Amino acid sequence: APSRHNSMSFAEPEPVALARGSVLAEGAAQQRTSSALAAETTLAAHLLRLLAGGEPLAPRMYADLMWALAKMGRRPPFDVLVTPLLERFPRVAETLHGRGASTVLWSLATLDL
Repeated sequence: APSRHNSMSFAEPEPVALARGSVLAEGAAQQRTSSALAAETTLAAHLLRLLAGGEPLAPRMYADLMWALAKMGRRPPFDVLVTPLLERFPRVAETLHGRGASTVLWSLATLDL
């Protein structure tokens, strides 16, 4: 009767190669992490300047920023945006409708505000 198992055998990976690959992957992850942190810091600073400038935010933009902040869980460097966004809420609240209003409410609940 024919064998049910494939007769091909695959060599087990060498432990040294696995370790080398894991070190390379770790180095790449650290580089991505530092690059991502630099990009996030730049973006947070830009958003903070935008909010400090007092220019009106479209209701959808406000709702989207609140949603993004809630999804990130107030982690640095975006945690500095909580207060400026909350200070804008009274000016934006009356213009929120439907999806925007529910997004902001969900965000406030998620952030425990």
